[in-house]
Amino acid sequence: MSLNCKISKGLSASCTPTVAGVLRLAIANWDESYTFTQSSGSCEIDTIDLGTEKVYQIDIADGSGVATSTGTIGGNNSSKYHMHTVSGLIQKLDCDSLDQYNNLFLGRFIVFVETRNHDVLLFGMDNGLTASAFEYQTGTSEGDATGISFTFDGAEPNAPLKIADWSVVRALM
Repeated sequence: MSLNCKISKGLSASCTPTVAGVLRLAIANWDESYTFTQSSGSCEIDTIDLGTEKVYQIDIADGSGVATSTGTIGGNNSSKYHMHTVSGLIQKLDCDSLDQYNNLFLGRFIVFVETRNHDVLLFGMDNGLTASAFEYQTGTSEGDATGISFTFDGAEPNAPLKIADWSVVRALM
């Protein structure tokens, strides 16, 4: 996907407040053959083709999800990339989640995030994200979070893609 790298518009303030945090998260195995298309004149992806792959929703503890993209410049401006990071806490530990534990830790993924203000973003499109932290924890005292704390991250050439809405992701499940 080619990008227009020249600034062509200003950025205006929003009149409505935005709400922090991740509303929901879904994940799919990464593959370079996936296609992401947008309608003419739109900046949002409205069609995704993952071939035979599916997207799987991951239920995370409320308030535990964070998704970031940090622009980084290497020496002499020679390498510019975005570090995509998605983290959270999976609280439901049943046979299915424990069975997938190693797969989540060892795989390479694309991650769909819907924020609490209903922006839907895709992280890891070009290279995929891998687990840089994956830890089962019981907590140390009453009220501590129990479950699998995870962080998926990876260097990408572009900022996360904006998806039209969650229905585009839901259609892939």
